[in-house]
Amino acid sequence: GCTYHGLAMNVDADLEPFSRINPCGYAGQPMTSLAEQVPDLDPSTVPAAFSAGFAEALEVDCRPAPSDDATHGMLAAIR
Repeated sequence: GCTYHGLAMNVDADLEPFSRINPCGYAGQPMTSLAEQVPDLDPSTVPAAFSAGFAEALEVDCRPAPSDDATHGMLAAIR
């Protein structure tokens, strides 16, 4: 029910800094973003859409956790 690696999603990020590291330990690993893959993407829709899909896939009820910083709020999984 947990991961030690974590999860990161590049929604519309500057990907140039990834060229200077080995992402996940893989030299030359290409990186992409949702904006590159979905040209008409509205970034403001990503958190809710991801949360809903993630919760459905794991069969849990995920709701935004209380946070003073809504941008970086974590998800609370309620079984």
